[in-house]
Amino acid sequence: MRRKQSPGFATSWLRLLLLSLFCTPLFQYGNQASSQSQNPGALHDMVSAGFERIRLSEKSDTVYASFESTQIRGAYRALGSALRTLASEYPGAHHFRLIIGEYGRPQIAVDASNESETWRVSAHYDVSAVEKKLAESPLYPTVAADNRGKIDITLNPIVSIDNHLLDKLALFGFYLAPSFETTLWRGNRLIVQPIVPLYTNIADNDPDSQFQWGVVGLRQDWIASKRWRSSSTAGLFLYDLAGLHHEVNYHVSPTLDLGLRISATTRLRRNSGQWESDHKLHIGTMAVADYYEPSTSLQLKLSVGSFTYGDFGGRLDVVRHFGEYAIGAYAIYTEGERNAGFNFAIPLGPKRQSKWQDQFIRLRVPHYFSWEYSMLNYYRYAVEHMGVIYKEIPDKSFTTHYWQAAYLEHYLQRFLDNKIN
Repeated sequence: MRRKQSPGFATSWLRLLLLSLFCTPLFQYGNQASSQSQNPGALHDMVSAGFERIRLSEKSDTVYASFESTQIRGAYRALGSALRTLASEYPGAHHFRLIIGEYGRPQIAVDASNESETWRVSAHYDVSAVEKKLAESPLYPTVAADNRGKIDITLNPIVSIDNHLLDKLALFGFYLAPSFETTLWRGNRLIVQPIVPLYTNIADNDPDSQFQWGVVGLRQDWIASKRWRSSSTAGLFLYDLAGLHHEVNYHVSPTLDLGLRISATTRLRRNSGQWESDHKLHIGTMAVADYYEPSTSLQLKLSVGSFTYGDFGGRLDVVRHFGEYAIGAYAIYTEGERNAGFNFAIPLGPKRQSKWQDQFIRLRVPHYFSWEYSMLNYYRYAVEHMGVIYKEIPDKSFTTHYWQAAYLEHYLQRFLDNKIN
């Protein structure tokens, strides 16, 4: 029988995060561009197209720009839309140097040229040159469409099917998991994602049939440079875990990243209004190699080390990208136990969300729906929670928050060549 702990500390912590989330007007900044702009039409069109945190500069026949995009589905589509918008506003420009960011941190730089309606693009991680040019420019001293302090509400569905029982065809659950997210300062993301059961045939005394807090976390991106990327997240993770997550990645080349994931977590969930914990600190450390092959659109991801609950082993993911679609298979070997399965991510909703970027609260549907099936989930593997890899942010998949330079360059070129839309 699980021991129950007092909900006082955990509940107070959750209340503090929720209070911070809904007090974000204190952190809002100006959203208007400077009147010194020599081309206000370009800035207006970028805002109208759904871009945020926009900075622009022009020198000779080169346009420099940085921006973020939460409205447009897919980073390559956002980059392509930005290039076409800027090309129409700067007809004399033939070279474009862009930075696309996330949460106030730059992620990828793109160099593009447009000669006789033919685009050539190159994606890389060195954002320093563009940042320097933008900092030198007196034309746009303020950021247009600043998204800090605004609350994004995304209505995420969760579908759970468990078919390992002999007395039932399957245990089925359909849940609504709206995520409430905001950025308070550079590199920050405050996330609250409760999980509300809408329909399930799971017993009422099972926590899987009850309301859960899901994700309640504070994320901070520390570094996003030419070679390194680092971030930390503290809070509640999917599923039934609480603690600290840290990861660091090194860009070996545009096609290969090497990384390290470190976690210190405890199992924590609510049952009948009380918090249940295993009162153990689980240390997980995984070395990760992530390779993308542009000619085949194939992604290979190998993770080796100790999984979330401390069991030692490895996981290999093989993912085939089809534009916005991703279909993959995986295999796990850990301490003599084997498991395998498949996963996929498919786009949802419109390619561009509604024009609510000027609103304080912005309601959205998720860009993608991702799902993973585990084939062998029984006996020791299930009882000891082996091979577990959690999600520290709600919409993490092989398509979202995937900033691999070779992947974005490949699909951005295809988008500009009108081979995909």
